[in-house]
Amino acid sequence: MADVVTEVTTKGYGRRLGGSVASAALGFVLFIGSFVFLGWNEGNFVKVAQGLKEARTSLV
Repeated sequence: MADVVTEVTTKGYGRRLGGSVASAALGFVLFIGSFVFLGWNEGNFVKVAQGLKEARTSLV
């Protein structure tokens, strides 16, 4: 029967804290970015709506 070797590693407090801070910073950047993209999408919607309104008036 083959021998089974198990390797155990541990992370220090600083490494765990650094990972948490990096994850929180990434989440904050994505949160702010979502508002930027929401505003960009709403701006495009307004342009399309105005174009459709103009096309409807010129069609009649």
